[in-house]
Amino acid sequence: MSLSFEDLRTIISSGKEKKFAKALTEVLTEKQNNLPDFYDFYGKLIKEDIIFTISKCYFLFRIYAEKILSLNRLWEMDKILMENYALNKHEPIEYCFSGQITRTGATWGSLLTGVIYITKLRVIGLGIYSQSSGVRGIAKVISSSISDTSHKAFRYTMQKIMGDDFSEAELTKFEHFYPIINPYNIEKKKNLLKYKTDLEYEKEGKTNTKKLTIKLIPKKEKNEDKIAFATKKEELLKKIESFLLSYQ
Repeated sequence: MSLSFEDLRTIISSGKEKKFAKALTEVLTEKQNNLPDFYDFYGKLIKEDIIFTISKCYFLFRIYAEKILSLNRLWEMDKILMENYALNKHEPIEYCFSGQITRTGATWGSLLTGVIYITKLRVIGLGIYSQSSGVRGIAKVISSSISDTSHKAFRYTMQKIMGDDFSEAELTKFEHFYPIINPYNIEKKKNLLKYKTDLEYEKEGKTNTKKLTIKLIPKKEKNEDKIAFATKKEELLKKIESFLLSYQ
């Protein structure tokens, strides 16, 4: 028997990520010959709870979807779901690809492996995330104060840039995002692109600066041809480099 919209809503309420991803895969299997209908189905669920259905579950669901959809249809799904149902119309997707994002500060770092979206304001990552302490050199969750400071800094800077168009809701849609604000030291290498950004935030009446280094690393899909990927990666990194340089 087909799973209904209410069936999926019930799973969302339970907070069971793997169960949701598997249930959504059942719906995709049924609707694979009518993807617009599937997008509409999933899109309504995204509107219900974007953190759970996209930030927490999309990458897991995508792993299952790889067995059902061709690469081109998989990439199409990545962009359509995010652009049509998750992002604000004023924040279109510039680039979308599978890969890794690393972010480092003075004494800590983070790594996200999954699907990466680049908009005019930020890099959004949906996937597996980990944080580490550079001081101890072991993987561990960094203190909430560091995360809070980064979030406050990004909010402060986005408010300055967007003015009346800024919406606090845009900052709560995704668990993991990274700023593209006045990027500098932009450096393209064979397999990655690196840039730095300074985020301003206010503390005790003073404006402080948080410095971040961000690396974007495209990765080959499981069923993607190696030669085709190598060509695509080179072209993608060049485009992202030009995109970031346009901010200077």
